[in-house]
Amino acid sequence: MTRTMYHASTTADIQDFLAGACFVDSAEIAETFLNGNAGRIYHVVIEEGTVASEDDLREAGELLGLDHAYAFEFADDARVQEELMFRGFDSVEYADVTVDNGEEFTCLRTLINDTVRVVA
Repeated sequence: MTRTMYHASTTADIQDFLAGACFVDSAEIAETFLNGNAGRIYHVVIEEGTVASEDDLREAGELLGLDHAYAFEFADDARVQEELMFRGFDSVEYADVTVDNGEEFTCLRTLINDTVRVVA
C-alpha cells in the first residue's frame, strides 16, 4: 500500500530520503517545521510495509529501559529504531504536536531506506 505525505526541509533538492526521515499528512503541518526559514515542502509517496504503532514504539523503548514523556523521544533513539526493525517493522507512526501552536498531527518515520518516492 502507498501513502501520500509531506516533508519540510531547508535542503533545496532531496532526491532520496534515507531511513529516519519524518513525514506528515498535511503540507500545512510540514511547513511549521521550517520555523519561518526558507525551504521546501516535499510531496512524497511512501511504500508502507509493516508499520509500528505508538504502543509498539513505547514498548520497544521501555524494554530498553527508556522513560520518555513524548513518543518522538523514543522515535529519535537509534536503539529503539533498531529494536523495531528487529521486530520486523519498516516504519513507525505516532502522534506529535507542532512547535508553534501545539496542533496534533500524525508522524510517520521511516526505519529503512528506499521506501519514499518524491512526487513534487
